[in-house]
Amino acid sequence: MSYDDDEQARLDAEAEAKRRYELERTQEDEDLRAIVRTTAGRAFLWSLFTMCGLYADDFRGEDTHSMARATGKRSIALKVIENLFTADPHAYTLIRDQAMARRIALLHVGAQEKK
Repeated sequence: MSYDDDEQARLDAEAEAKRRYELERTQEDEDLRAIVRTTAGRAFLWSLFTMCGLYADDFRGEDTHSMARATGKRSIALKVIENLFTADPHAYTLIRDQAMARRIALLHVGAQEKK
């Protein structure tokens, strides 16, 4: 094999790896869009964001291990949101609005029960 053949083989392998990556990303985007299309899927994603501490403060005082763990969990939620914006730029707003409407409805029901 000559240098040109080696170089062409390397370029072909890189092109194939890029093609596979793009196919995987396309499938992941489709999967996320399918999840967001359902009420249950949107509720699950909001629950995931909450479990990951998306809106929580990562600061844990002197406990650096807890802070590192919280930061790691939060980074998962941020990565999912990044992928959501790629798959559907309006998905996060829809998920958030549904979660807020659900919370308001639960608060309203709770207030009615106290009367």
